[in-house]
Amino acid sequence: MTQTPAATAAQKTGTSTSAAAEAPASGVDAELEKKKAEQEAEEAPKKQAEEQKVALQRKENCDRAKRARDLMQSGQMLGHTNAQGERGFMSDATRKQELTRANQTISSDCR
Repeated sequence: MTQTPAATAAQKTGTSTSAAAEAPASGVDAELEKKKAEQEAEEAPKKQAEEQKVALQRKENCDRAKRARDLMQSGQMLGHTNAQGERGFMSDATRKQELTRANQTISSDCR
């Protein structure tokens, strides 16, 4: 029976063959970790740019919702176009719905 170099080395040092076989695996793990770190380093600027884009969108939504809330609370008669394309004035019920929607957006996007 011929022994592999790893088994021969394991016998000389008194370690088991399985322990000697694990040594190359840890080298592979280090290389995988290195590749993973490189990939994460490449993705970090993309992730940061995406987070900035989302933050900007949230700020714009927040500002728009605050303006809508202020307009709804002003008490002015507001004109709008309904689903049939007809112009009219916003009813109190519609105003209340729009105010609720604006407040929900403010609570979710304004931080």
